[in-house]
Amino acid sequence: IFLSFSSPCRMGSYLGMMAAPQATTSAKTSHSQTGVAETEATGLVAACDAPPAETAIAPAETATAVESGEHIDQCGLEDDGEEWVYVEPPPRYRKCYLAEDKKERFQRHLDLIFSPLTLNGKLIDFDPDDLYEVFDEVITYLKSEPMLIEDVPFPCSIMGDLHGQLYDLDRVFRYNAKDGKPGWIDHRYVFMGDYVDRGRQSFEVVVALFCLKMLFPDNIILLRGNHEFIDVNSRYGFLEDFYNRYEDEDVAHDLYYKANEAFAYLSIAAIVGDAYFCAHGGISPSFFARRHYNSIHKPILKSTDDVIVNDAVWSDPAFGLTGTCFNSERGVSMYYGLDDLAIAM
Repeated sequence: IFLSFSSPCRMGSYLGMMAAPQATTSAKTSHSQTGVAETEATGLVAACDAPPAETAIAPAETATAVESGEHIDQCGLEDDGEEWVYVEPPPRYRKCYLAEDKKERFQRHLDLIFSPLTLNGKLIDFDPDDLYEVFDEVITYLKSEPMLIEDVPFPCSIMGDLHGQLYDLDRVFRYNAKDGKPGWIDHRYVFMGDYVDRGRQSFEVVVALFCLKMLFPDNIILLRGNHEFIDVNSRYGFLEDFYNRYEDEDVAHDLYYKANEAFAYLSIAAIVGDAYFCAHGGISPSFFARRHYNSIHKPILKSTDDVIVNDAVWSDPAFGLTGTCFNSERGVSMYYGLDDLAIAM
C-alpha cells in the first residue's frame, strides 16, 4: 500500500509509504514500515519519520521541452488541422439513487453482517439472488467513477488490506462512530483494495462494502488491489468460498464471475484533499500524469491489460534504490526508488 503527498514542494518533509501485508493482518488502520500514525484532525495516515525537507531527493531526470516553433513530425501524414479535445467525464455518483425497497434490502444485509453473531465468525447463508443483486447494482456506482478519483476531500480515513477480516472492518467503523451512529454515516473512507482471499469472511466484507458504496457513495471510496483480479482470487480462497457455500456448482460459478465483473469496475487510485496519492501498489514509471490514469476505460479484466493498472496494484517501493528494477520477489511489475517517486509527485 502506498501513500504520499502529490505536491512536489512538500515531498521532502511528508512522505508516507507502506508495504501491503502479505498475510492476514489485524486492525489495518495502516501499519507502516516507516512508522505511521493516524492523525486525529484528518484521520489520514502521515509519516512519523519522513526525511526533512532539505533531504528531498532531486529528480534524476529533467523533461526536455519542445521549442514552440519546432516542426512536429506527422509520420508522413498531412496535418488534418484537428486538435485533441478533452471530454469531461460524467460526474461520479455522490448520492444514493436506489429505490426504497432496495435501500431497505441492502440495509438489512448490513444489519445482519454487523450483528454480534456474524462478527464472532458465523458465515451468512446469503440467498443467491440477493448476492447477485448486490454485485450487479454496485456496477452502476463504480462505473461512474474515473480510474483516478481526484476529488476526495478531507477529513478522510485511508484503510489498507482487509482480506476477509470482517471484525477488522467493524473496528474501522466503530472507531469513527458518533452519537450511536456507525462511522460510515458521517465519515469518509478510502479502502485501497485486497478485500478478499485468506480470511474466512470475504463474502461478508465484499457485500458490506458494496452495500455501503450504494447507500453512501460519497463516503465510501473503493479502490482495486491485486486480489480483485480473477487470476489471483481464483487461487487464494475467494473462488473456493463460492463452491463451499453453494452446492449448486452453476450458482457458485455464476456468482463468482459476477463478483469479478463488479471488481473490473473498481478505480485504481485516488487523490485525497489534492495532497495524498493513494494506490494499492504504487506508481508506474511509464506514466506519471493524472490524465494517463483517466485515459484508461473500465472495465479492466486483467491487470496485464494495462501497464498503469498493473503497476498500480503490483509495484512496491524500495528504499535505497535509484530508478526502477524488476520485482523479482513478486515476479511481476517492478520496484521503484524515491527518485522516481519524486518525479511522479
